[in-house]
Amino acid sequence: MAATAATIQAVYDFQRLRSQTHTIGADEYEVYTCKVDCTFPTTAYAQADDATITAASAIQNARRDGQTVTVLCGAFVAPGRFTLSAAPTTDVLVGAGAADASASVITVPLTAEDLTTEMTNATALNTSTWSIPLTFQVTFAVKVTGE
Repeated sequence: MAATAATIQAVYDFQRLRSQTHTIGADEYEVYTCKVDCTFPTTAYAQADDATITAASAIQNARRDGQTVTVLCGAFVAPGRFTLSAAPTTDVLVGAGAADASASVITVPLTAEDLTTEMTNATALNTSTWSIPLTFQVTFAVKVTGE
């Protein structure tokens, strides 16, 4: 199986974290954060692959300022809910474990209703109906350009 890719539903609540810039190499960057709401309807869940969130384009589109963002990290902040399509058709609360970010892609294990145990392998997310997206806090950097 492949990693379960997020479908981004909304990007909002932007905040600049400090009024200072950070130097990386010869360039200066400002650090921001925002909320990103995601569902994961693309494949059945594979524990070996976890889930991925590729949020840079969605953040750039929501900001509408033409600047390129680099995602630094992400953290789960609110659970989501989906309904299994196969019997029993019950609502399932879903969360996420510790995230890792590399090359602007956040990789995270999805968790079961206790919000700590990893979701069962092969959970049929791709045929389930999502009623509430998971929310992640995503931190990103924006290169400071000359004025």
